[in-house]
Amino acid sequence: LCRLIFDELLHPLGGREEGVVYSPLAIRFSSAHPRRMRLLVYVALLGLMIGSLQGQQAQEPKFDISPSIAKIPEPADFFGTWLRGDGGYRIEVARGTTEGSVVVQYFNPDPINVESATFSVADGEVLLNFVLRDTGYPGSFYELVFLSERRILLGSYTRPGAEPSQVYFLNQGE
Repeated sequence: LCRLIFDELLHPLGGREEGVVYSPLAIRFSSAHPRRMRLLVYVALLGLMIGSLQGQQAQEPKFDISPSIAKIPEPADFFGTWLRGDGGYRIEVARGTTEGSVVVQYFNPDPINVESATFSVADGEVLLNFVLRDTGYPGSFYELVFLSERRILLGSYTRPGAEPSQVYFLNQGE
């Protein structure tokens, strides 16, 4: 397809260089049907533009640190402002007033009530758990770990009666 587009751009009227081998498809499209060729070029360019826009919409983690040198996660790694990878959802995680407690604020984009937030440890990993209780959020909850190799929060979001979905959050301070 790229060769076909390149041939059309160099020889839009079907002219050909001697000694250059053209595929039957290129000859058919470029010499017999110049309108089809232009349409094909426009469709290909449109496809490239749409693909690049979709790539920009999804945010990707910036870091990929080798697990052998990545630090062991601790509660302080969770503190900060985080934006969910699929956009629109934001959490702010801060140290609580008592030792080991945590305060989470959730936005979509307006504030959503966070009923409870805790740190726990499972299989040697620190987990951030928080429950949302508000209109449209009847006990939905997140369970997140800090993935130090990628410097992201990774985990699941579960709505009551539904299967958990995998999510990740990017730190907005990095």
